[in-house]
Amino acid sequence: MKTVKTSEINDLDVSDKPCGSTINVWNTVFTVKKNDINNAGYYALSLAHLYYVKTTDKASDMQSRKDNKIRLSVKSDASYNSNEYLVSEESTTPNYIFKFVESNIKDATELLSAEGKSVYNIQIGDDLFLENHMVQAGTYSYFATGSAMADLNSPAYQFVITKVSDAGVTFTNRASGNTLTVKLYERGDYYSLAYTGDKKFEILNIQNNGDVKKRIINSTGNTELSFHRMPVQLIPAETEAISGWNVADGTQVTIAFARDNAPASNKMYPQLNAAGTDLDKIELTDDVFEAVQWQLEKSSKPKYTTYTYAYLDKNEKVAYKTKGDTIAYYMYNFRLVDDGNVTDKYLQKQTSTTAASSANAYSIGAKTGAGNFIISTDWDYSEIITIDGKAFISVNKHMQNPYADIDKELTRCMANNSIQTLSYANQIKTYLVQDAPAVSLPATATYVTLQSELGNYIAMDGEKDGIVISNEPLTYRVFATDLDAAVPSFLISTGFDAEDKARNFLFNPEDSVNYYVGAGAYDKNYEWAEDTKKAIFKSGILSESNDTMTTSIKGKVTEVAMKSDNKGTKGDLNRFKYQIVLADAEDDLYAIRQIAAGYNGKTQYLSSINDKLTWVYNEPKAMKFVIADTVSPTANEAIEAAGVQVIGGQGVVTVQGAAGKVITVANILGQTIANQVAASDNVTIAAPAGVVVVAVEGEATKVVVK
Repeated sequence: MKTVKTSEINDLDVSDKPCGSTINVWNTVFTVKKNDINNAGYYALSLAHLYYVKTTDKASDMQSRKDNKIRLSVKSDASYNSNEYLVSEESTTPNYIFKFVESNIKDATELLSAEGKSVYNIQIGDDLFLENHMVQAGTYSYFATGSAMADLNSPAYQFVITKVSDAGVTFTNRASGNTLTVKLYERGDYYSLAYTGDKKFEILNIQNNGDVKKRIINSTGNTELSFHRMPVQLIPAETEAISGWNVADGTQVTIAFARDNAPASNKMYPQLNAAGTDLDKIELTDDVFEAVQWQLEKSSKPKYTTYTYAYLDKNEKVAYKTKGDTIAYYMYNFRLVDDGNVTDKYLQKQTSTTAASSANAYSIGAKTGAGNFIISTDWDYSEIITIDGKAFISVNKHMQNPYADIDKELTRCMANNSIQTLSYANQIKTYLVQDAPAVSLPATATYVTLQSELGNYIAMDGEKDGIVISNEPLTYRVFATDLDAAVPSFLISTGFDAEDKARNFLFNPEDSVNYYVGAGAYDKNYEWAEDTKKAIFKSGILSESNDTMTTSIKGKVTEVAMKSDNKGTKGDLNRFKYQIVLADAEDDLYAIRQIAAGYNGKTQYLSSINDKLTWVYNEPKAMKFVIADTVSPTANEAIEAAGVQVIGGQGVVTVQGAAGKVITVANILGQTIANQVAASDNVTIAAPAGVVVVAVEGEATKVVVK
């Protein structure tokens, strides 16, 4: 037996009189037999068709035989000088002496760590990365995506080695738990996979318009590829302790459905039943101002998914760590925020509905039925999945119809007016946006004017009822509160009593409207007419921290805060608090809404009927205002502070009643103009034109100097 080069082999028959200097190809073709009963694991090799020269190398002596009795054997007797040689011999008995050993196969133990789990990203070819992604409820598929799409820190793109055996090395996807058992053959800088299973993968390409489509690999439109013989590289992956979203408890988000998150893309948002006939029903709208918000309630502890992993022990043997690879996800309840008001309702799956795909439809309900959701991050959006693996909506960037039109898909999603896992919504993605859908008046606002879109202004009459007037604007002092919320709140006031620091605050007297059963009449003090509540101004003194107000309730001085206490403090401060939110972005118009829910559980908006301020539940009927920053309501009028009068004049500031007190005058930038002790009760100080700040013994006021 010897090894030969390809050039030394011919395929001539005996009749062609082959030359003895070359070897016939049939002399290199062996039959392989096995006997699992007596010689398990061993094989016998025979030549089924042999060409040979019997005595000379003359062509006339060339013979052949096809009896399959030329066996390969190992000889080491005296005729071979006691050395072992592989020879061919004529025999009727096969020699089961061979074992097949794979060549260039990667020793899987070299992929294992002695210090812990071995996790890899699997790169296919030059720029594709393997992932195992949910395509519908409980079903995962393998995809190869380019680096622009691949999130290598996501468990979907990470594979932990969970077993090493004669069958190969087993990679387990950390997101799905699905496994691939393969053998790796070294081919220079990469491995070639040997895979005998039936799992396949598809390649995803980003189109010029941003769509993601499967690559078609042949003329029949097939998109699936086998793992067998695929060239791969194994790149050590970095794992994170917490996967998915890890945001603070109470974070408010908006859910948007779209092909992508570009500003110009069509988007739809969950809203409550527009007709108002079923407040627990979710519908979809393309108007962001109709969208509801969700406040995330974060679990106190994360949910854990664990896998057994393979490693090398101190003896460099393969060992296994049970539940060694841990992935932690925080879970969230989605609490409904309606017009800025945090409700007691939550996102939950419907148990019965007449809508299509009823098993997968979602609605609003009590916390007892709320779903615990995991928010996983993938590419540039967040996909919501329930803890039991059910998809929130089948908006999956992977399962995309190459011929689908996004506008048609959105239209079909609207067909049943409900959020569902629609099998045909395969181009739509789910986005969670932490920015509030409502744009608030900046929390830095202090003094403002409120001019309606009709050009008139709100004011109060002699009874402190809210009215609409058409003359000079009234200046309002607004105090921002709830600064940690997505949308801050404001207390809105006008007027200021320098002696007791009282102001008149905008107030919703809904809880003071009483019906007198005996007389069969309403208390008209707080209603313009039946079912038409007044918006009034109520005198109160606000604490420096803006969290407590001292006011009069039924003739009794009472402190009002966010929560009641045993000392008599009332918990109705929300009745004085409002959100000032953008209602018309094009004309920069704002609406004023009450964050405390009305008695029917709905948010209320400031409105007017016949120039009288009232409250409505329908946002389109709300008054819309142009809100402009202004200065303290000083103009040319005198400002009184603790018995001291400060008057702005022509190029001067006059301070009266401050004899012996320190007077400081500064411009609006804080630069000191004057600092002196008043020699009398009538001091005149030169000042530049504009707004200046005058402080008497630290008590500061603003005045306008002409």
